[in-house]
Amino acid sequence: SRITAKRLKNKINYKNKMNVIYSSNYGGESSSLYSARLYSCDNGEYMLTDDSAEIKYKKGPMEIVGAYAKGGVISYKFNNDADKLDESAILKFDLFTKEENLVNVKLVVETASGEMKEYFASTELKGNDIWQNVIFEMANFKTELGQQLKSYDGVMYMIINCTNEYLVNNVLWL
Repeated sequence: SRITAKRLKNKINYKNKMNVIYSSNYGGESSSLYSARLYSCDNGEYMLTDDSAEIKYKKGPMEIVGAYAKGGVISYKFNNDADKLDESAILKFDLFTKEENLVNVKLVVETASGEMKEYFASTELKGNDIWQNVIFEMANFKTELGQQLKSYDGVMYMIINCTNEYLVNNVLWL
């Protein structure tokens, strides 16, 4: 939106502006979002774990389609050189929720030693009949012990989930 663009004008690194993870403008088929609970990896093989958690696309306010999956939506769009983020990158997405909701984003990072480390960011949204902007900067992501994320290097995947039903759209890195 124009208001978000004005607010972020001095923070946006335009080098990252094409890192679109999901937008209803491109349709669900070209999405880089998947169901976080639909498949699990066991010895390198993906197995169906919960077919009720399949990603769904529904219309929200203004007939705009958003994505939803029981257990959250996941993206692996960090592994290509073209998708690498620098420290100034900002995660932005639109979220629709009819009721109060806790929005959680988890980044899983592989450290230099091969350890997988989880970083979390969250915010509360009030229920509304509009799409609401959600924005996270690197400083918002912390481990459970409060350690701050220092670099997006090694990010393996990201999960967006909420405590109540939601639709997500326009997930991108600026």
